[in-house]
Amino acid sequence: MIRYEFTVAALAATRFGWSPLLEVRNALRVLHPLRRSDHPVYAGWRPRTLAALADSTVDLALLHTFVAPSGYVPGFLAPAPPPGTPPELSAELSRVCATDAATVVRHIHEAIRVMPHGTGKRRADRLRGLAENPEEARDRAVVALESFWQVALQPIWPGIQAVLDRDIAVRSAQLAQYGPAAAFDALHPGVRWQAGTLITDRPASLHVRVDDRGMVLLPSVFAADLIGGAADPELQATLTYRARGTAELWSLAASAGPRHDTEPPAGLVRTLGLSRTRILVQLDSPLTTTQLAEFLRLAAGNVSTHLTALRGAGLVASHRRGHRVLYARTVLADQLLTAARPGSP
Repeated sequence: MIRYEFTVAALAATRFGWSPLLEVRNALRVLHPLRRSDHPVYAGWRPRTLAALADSTVDLALLHTFVAPSGYVPGFLAPAPPPGTPPELSAELSRVCATDAATVVRHIHEAIRVMPHGTGKRRADRLRGLAENPEEARDRAVVALESFWQVALQPIWPGIQAVLDRDIAVRSAQLAQYGPAAAFDALHPGVRWQAGTLITDRPASLHVRVDDRGMVLLPSVFAADLIGGAADPELQATLTYRARGTAELWSLAASAGPRHDTEPPAGLVRTLGLSRTRILVQLDSPLTTTQLAEFLRLAAGNVSTHLTALRGAGLVASHRRGHRVLYARTVLADQLLTAARPGSP
């Protein structure tokens, strides 16, 4: 297990955050060819994404050299997100690009050092080769990470972002209502707070003193049921856990399947605006805000605002199904779309 010891200052600086680069790294783990087991929640996404990657130029061999199915990821590829507005992937990759050569070499050698004895010889040899030209290795990794993002995550990022935002909102409310100990205990069954120490059931035996930067608590939709994070004293401490709503996100994506975003009627666009017209076009069958955000590649918050306006105009109705709220076009909206389409009488 890993024991994280907190001072008062460290606990006061601890915060929630999310990171596109973390999701990239965790997605690479899910897709790794040597992964021994796969959480059923990814059963639909994994084969579709592997097929898309097979038709791309993404350097998966390089990425899987850096990111194994489990264990340590070289620290320069795992910076904690800064406080404030969640970062864009481009900003995180810029931080990776700024890593000096000596740090890259040190982190690559640490990845080799912590490999289980007698395993990973080929990977270790590849890492040693990368360490011989660290700046080139770093820059190649950045290019590959960005390419992987574009193929594997960018099309579904609005839905992922919505899940991460919701998770942090719920847990921040827990923190405010019940305090840090209860908020820590609720993160994962393998996490518990005990006498000023955060204990995590991870396959390592470490005692980490969290410095005055505090710990960053990072939800992830690709964490499966595992917990992870940075325990390297050189890096800011992080703890990664599975975000609430992850299963719903993937089940919605799998059940709905891809949709073609057809050209919206120009007359209706001039009246309602492009985004609201596109939403109406998509609602041939009931959908959630998350699904609409994924299909249209819009931020979930923007979709929610547009749905509120459309519902106020009598063009969209909502109803609850279990834990989900589904939206559908009204008869009035159907009539508007029919009248606005070319060739209508």
